[in-house]
Amino acid sequence: MNNGPMPERLLALALAIALVACDAGESVETTTTAGVATTTSSTTTALAPVYTVDDPSRFPPGPTNGSDGAGGSGCPEGGGPPTDGIWYGYVTVSSADSVTFELACFYFGNEAAEEAAADGAEVANDYYIRRTGEITDVSVGEDARAWTVVAPANAELTVEAIAYSDWPQDPAGYTPCPGESCSVWLYVNNGVATEILEQYLP
Repeated sequence: MNNGPMPERLLALALAIALVACDAGESVETTTTAGVATTTSSTTTALAPVYTVDDPSRFPPGPTNGSDGAGGSGCPEGGGPPTDGIWYGYVTVSSADSVTFELACFYFGNEAAEEAAADGAEVANDYYIRRTGEITDVSVGEDARAWTVVAPANAELTVEAIAYSDWPQDPAGYTPCPGESCSVWLYVNNGVATEILEQYLP
């Protein structure tokens, strides 16, 4: 049974495939040669962030694999922007799309006592920070957000999320940012900072 000319039936089939592919998040291109439609498609998937602030009330972040006891992703040696991971340090300068970041090592608990002793220093408030002097510029993602330290009426420290474009809310607050004392955790994904978590230091 003939339901119409073959080229028209092929074109209709190609358009149907294109609609399904678009629903699935694929990029579709349809061309027609000598009355016959040819459809090609390619899938483009945005990479989801691997490193995210899962519980802002629980900070500093614990050590990850390979961090050698330091908080977050540790404290690697060598210059250049930090690779994907969770990095501690100081934001000395911030702009609309980047931060100037000094990488440091943050140790907590028993690790803090051991690392401080190795440096001939003492631990205060159960943490120890080793500044590296390594300073680099890190790009900030378009949809990045910052977690800023706030103090509610009961005086217990909490953090709240704001858009990076609105950060810092209070440059003279608990964590004076940006500046030499702007203590933060930088969450880097796909080469850009996607979240900044202020670290309150008593």
